[in-house]
Amino acid sequence: MSSPFLLLSAPEGDFYAHILRCFAAGFESLGIPCLQQNPHIGHEALAQWAAKFRPAAVLEINCVLSLATPWPQDVPHLAWLQDHRFGGYDLTQNLGNSRHLYFIVHPSSFGIVVPRERAWSILLPAARVDPPAQVQPEMQRDFSMAGYIPAPLDADAPVAFMADGSPVELERFLSRFPVELLSDAAFSMRDIHSAIAKTCQEIGCGQITDRGTLQTFDEILVRTLERRRILEDVIASGGTLEIFGPPTWEKWPQFAPYYRGHIADPRQLDPIFQTTRINLHNSGLTMHFRVMDCLAAGGFMMVNETPWDFLTGGIRNYLEPGRHYGSYKISEVGAVAKRYLADEGARRRIGAEGRRVVLAEHTWRDRARQIMNDIGLAPRKLAGSKTPELERAETALMQIANRQQEAEKLSEPRPL
Repeated sequence: MSSPFLLLSAPEGDFYAHILRCFAAGFESLGIPCLQQNPHIGHEALAQWAAKFRPAAVLEINCVLSLATPWPQDVPHLAWLQDHRFGGYDLTQNLGNSRHLYFIVHPSSFGIVVPRERAWSILLPAARVDPPAQVQPEMQRDFSMAGYIPAPLDADAPVAFMADGSPVELERFLSRFPVELLSDAAFSMRDIHSAIAKTCQEIGCGQITDRGTLQTFDEILVRTLERRRILEDVIASGGTLEIFGPPTWEKWPQFAPYYRGHIADPRQLDPIFQTTRINLHNSGLTMHFRVMDCLAAGGFMMVNETPWDFLTGGIRNYLEPGRHYGSYKISEVGAVAKRYLADEGARRRIGAEGRRVVLAEHTWRDRARQIMNDIGLAPRKLAGSKTPELERAETALMQIANRQQEAEKLSEPRPL
C-alpha cells in the first residue's frame, strides 16, 4: 500500500465505538488514516485481510491475538486490555501472541505477571481535543456521579455448597469474608480470589470455581460496595445530587430519587461536568475516561486514592491532587466533599488547571503518538481523501464483518 494506515477494533457497543472514533481522530491528526471495526471479527479472517492489505498495525481492545492464528509477521498486532474480564472470559489467563500488550492499569492489579520476553506498557484513556470551554456557567447541582452500579444482589442466593449439598448463601459467605478486599479503589483480583479460597476452607464448603460466581465477588461486589458507600455519605452531607448511568440505579431505593437517566454519548456529559460543583469518581483506574473527559471540560472532580497511584500508569505520575483534581480516601469522602463544597475558589482554580494539563498532555493525539513511536511510524501529511487502496481495504473488511454477522444469525437457536 502506498501510504500507512491502522485498523482499530473493539467489542460491540456505543462506548467502544466512541473510543474508536476519538482514537482515529488522534491518529489522523498525525497524518495516519484509520479503519474502525466493532465488533471484533474472527482472527483467522482478520489475519488473511492483514496479509493482503498490510496495515501498519492492528490494535484491538480487550482481545489478544490467538496463539493458533497464522498472523503476518510484518503486521504488528497490538492488544489493549482494559478489563480483567470481558464477555464472560477472564482476560488475565491468556495473554495470547500479540506483538505488544497495552494495559489500562498496572497489570499487577489484575494479578498478572507479564513474562519477561513480552513487550508491554501502559496505554491510558485520553480526552478529546475539542471540549467546549467553560465560561463561568451557573452551577445546577452540588454533586454528580456518572457511571455504573450493578443491581442489588440477592443475599440468599447460593454461592457455594457443603459436602452434603446444602447451600452457602451469599450473606453467610460474606459474614466470614474480609469485605474490605472488595474495593474498586484498591482492587486486587489475586487477593480476592485467595480470600475466597481461604473462606471456603474456613466454612468447610467446596471451592468456588464457577466463573459467574467468581464474578459476583471480583466484579459485581467490587463495583457496588464502595460506590454505594460514597453516595450514601454524600447524600448524608445534605448536598444536591444527580446520578447518570444505566437504569440499574433505579433498583436501589436510596439512589432512585437522584437518578437522571443514561447519557450514551460521553460528549453530552460535558455540560454536566461543567455545571456540577463536585463530580465524583470511584474506580481502581484513576486516569479513567470520565476523569479525562471531566478535567478536559474544566469540571472539578474528586478522585479516590488507590494503591496504584504511584505505580506506572497511576494518576500521581501525571496529575497532582489539590492542583489538578481533588483527592479523597473512601472513608473520608464526606468530610473532603464538604471542604471542597465550601471552597468555590479552589474548585475553579483546580478545574482550570486540570483542563490545561489534560489538553496539553493527555489527548487522543498524545496516545496515538505513543503507539506510533512504539511501532516506528512517523507523522505524515494526511491526504484529503481516502486512497483507492484504503477504500479496497475498508470494503474487504466490511465484507468479512457482514459474513460473520450472517453466520452468527444462522447459528442462533430458532424458537420452537
